[in-house]
Amino acid sequence: MPKVTLTKPAEGSMDWGPAVNQDFTDIESAFKQDLYQREVYEMFAEFENGVRGTPFIGMVAAAGSGGVARDGEDNHPGIVENFNNGAGGYGYISTQVGAFRLGAGQAVFEAVARVPTLPDANQSFAFRIGFLDVLNADPVDGVYFELTEADSDWQCKTSSNSTRTTSDTGQAAQANTWTRLRIEVNAAGSEANFYIDGTLKATITTNIPTGSGRETGIIASIKKTNGTLQRKVQVDYIYARIVFSTAR
Repeated sequence: MPKVTLTKPAEGSMDWGPAVNQDFTDIESAFKQDLYQREVYEMFAEFENGVRGTPFIGMVAAAGSGGVARDGEDNHPGIVENFNNGAGGYGYISTQVGAFRLGAGQAVFEAVARVPTLPDANQSFAFRIGFLDVLNADPVDGVYFELTEADSDWQCKTSSNSTRTTSDTGQAAQANTWTRLRIEVNAAGSEANFYIDGTLKATITTNIPTGSGRETGIIASIKKTNGTLQRKVQVDYIYARIVFSTAR
C-alpha cells in the first residue's frame, strides 16, 4: 500500500497536500485527533431541515422571518429563506454572535445565496452575510458582503469597533441568481480577500476585527428600510473553517 503524509498548508493556502511515508490508518488518526480536533474548526450547514441540526438559529422579528425552510432545487438541496414585509422588518439566521475571533488562524467563510428581487429606492433593504456581530444593522465588528439599493454592485466590508472599510467589487448583483460568496482572512487578521463565484473581487487590509472584544458570529440577514412589499434572501449552504495558528 502506498504511504502518504499530510503537509500543513503554507501561509495564504488552505489546502493540505500529499507527501510520502505514512499509511492511511495514520492519516485517519491524524484527522480525528491532531488535525481536526486540535488544529482546525470546520462547519458545514446544508439546511435540509431548516436551521434544525445546524449551528444556526432563525429569527422572526418585526414583520420579518428568518430560517424558513424551502424545497430544494436542482443542485441546491436544503434552502433557507429570510424575508420581511415592511420598513423596519428583518429576518436572519445566526450563530452565537461572539463565537469567532479572527486573527488567530486562517479563516474562511463561504455561502451560496440568492436574492430573488434586488433592492431599489421604493423597496429598499440591506442584505449582509459573512462574519458579523449585529443582526439587523451595520455591525460593530465584521468581515462581510453587503447589498443595498445604494449600489447595484456587491460591496465588501470590514468593520472594527464600528470603523469601516468598503470596497466595491465592480460586479453587479443578479436578481434570482445563485451566487457563491467567499471570504478568506489570513492568519494574522491583516488581510481579507473577497471572492464571487471563484474570482477575487476585493482585498482589504484595514479595519479587520481581531483580538479580545472584537469577536463576531456568522450571520445572514435582511433588513427592510422602505416599502411594504415582501422581499427575500435565500441561502443554500454556509461553510466556515479556521486553521488555528496554535493548536488548542
